[in-house]
Amino acid sequence: MIRHSFRATSKSSGKAPGTFVAIIALAVLTLPLSKGHAATPEVSPASVTQDDGVIAEQVYDALDADPMYFFRHVEVQARHGVVTLSGYVWSTPSIYRAEKIASGVPGVTHVIDQMELERDGVAPHA
Repeated sequence: MIRHSFRATSKSSGKAPGTFVAIIALAVLTLPLSKGHAATPEVSPASVTQDDGVIAEQVYDALDADPMYFFRHVEVQARHGVVTLSGYVWSTPSIYRAEKIASGVPGVTHVIDQMELERDGVAPHA
């Protein structure tokens, strides 16, 4: 029944019989791509965790590479691209520098500052 209606349509339009079927086949094959199903892989929780670990390591590396400030007491946590900096530093400019360094790492979407200033050689909450 369906085959009969295809033939009737293609003959009345004056096109070759296989053209209409080829157009339908092409539309069916490209439909998943237009909705993003085939183009966007699903993200598993394990890969998100791995990516967060990679982002945190890259932030640590970038902080360690800074020639101006000492960031060994700064802790880095990453969750879905949001990086939280905690721990302590010795000056207010170093807080701003740490935020700027972290925000420049690929994959970081936002930086949360929870760092504290160490005053007179005494760490906060010590």
